Amino acid sequence: MAKNDKVKSRHRFLIPNKHCISVHKVAELAYKAWLNCRIDHRNINLSRVDDYHKPPIRLIEIQNTYYYYYSFERMRSAMQFEADLRQPFIISTSNDWDMKKMAWAEVLQLAFMRDVNHALLWKTLKNDCPASILKELMQVTSLEKKDYANFANIKLHQLDYQQRLIPTKNRPLGLPHDMSWINKIR
Repeated sequence: MAKNDKVKSRHRFLIPNKHCISVHKVAELAYKAWLNCRIDHRNINLSRVDDYHKPPIRLIEIQNTYYYYYSFERMRSAMQFEADLRQPFIISTSNDWDMKKMAWAEVLQLAFMRDVNHALLWKTLKNDCPASILKELMQVTSLEKKDYANFANIKLHQLDYQQRLIPTKNRPLGLPHDMSWINKIR
């Protein structure tokens, strides 16, 4: 980072339900992918933890609206269980490329969770995440199935098995297209 491009940030405590907080447009696709691929699990409710010890979430402020671009699970938990409590936030300047990387890193983090559908996650990453960001985050030069399997620390046959279970959009139901035979039965 050049000397003139230093990120300036400031800490602020906000009550989420008293401010307009939403996903930044740069991170919307990653957020949708995260919602689609995440698995429901129980979280620790941090409402009883002192404000100063909760993990802060980085936000961008644009015209009195706050936008988050990562920490999707933490924000979901804060909005669901702690929306009326003070939360620590770091308000910083925006850099779209870095925000996009952080958002997709949050999605890629799902690869290390137990019971995640790796085939669905890999398909989503391949379709929606920019290839350059995916290669950089996975630290690979190509985006093959074997690269993802190595990254997620799973066997390639496990990924292949899960991929066979994903229904395709064009898979026929087993009925012929010509239904004229129905009239012959009657």
